[in-house]
Amino acid sequence: MIYTKTGDDGTTSLFNSDRCKKSDPVFGVLGTLDELNSSLGFLHIYKNDEIVTEIKNIQKDLLYLGSLISGSHLNMEYITQRTEELETVIDKYEERLEPLTNFILPGGSIFSSYLNMSRSICRRVERDMVKYDSNITCLTYTNRLSDLFFVLARYINKVEEIPDTIWKHTV
Repeated sequence: MIYTKTGDDGTTSLFNSDRCKKSDPVFGVLGTLDELNSSLGFLHIYKNDEIVTEIKNIQKDLLYLGSLISGSHLNMEYITQRTEELETVIDKYEERLEPLTNFILPGGSIFSSYLNMSRSICRRVERDMVKYDSNITCLTYTNRLSDLFFVLARYINKVEEIPDTIWKHTV
């Protein structure tokens, strides 16, 4: 059965079986991680297998992060390694783009727009992690992840021949 009724009183369990109020900051982090993971699911239908594979790997990472934050004793080194891998991916796609000299407006293709939405959710994960006082390794990963989403959004627009919309301040 999907329902256990154990959360009907406003509490739920962490990985270590401690029961906490659902309003505890740890569940803010976990909930936003879940929201980010769900937002990435839309990208499974994108036509680039390399990007879809990376998105699916990121979704697995987000579950791993959630396990760490909820008290499991998984290896933190995995997140460090994945952060380094994200940097390699960022560099690979950024090399294919024109250097950015202005702020740009989020948008373009539907897939680019979803990546920008995921980037914004990822930034909220970071803020929630800071409130919760999460491990610096987890914070570094999410910081890099939002950078990757930004670069991939620009890359997808380039491939789909949709130019960046430059933000121009008008008075």
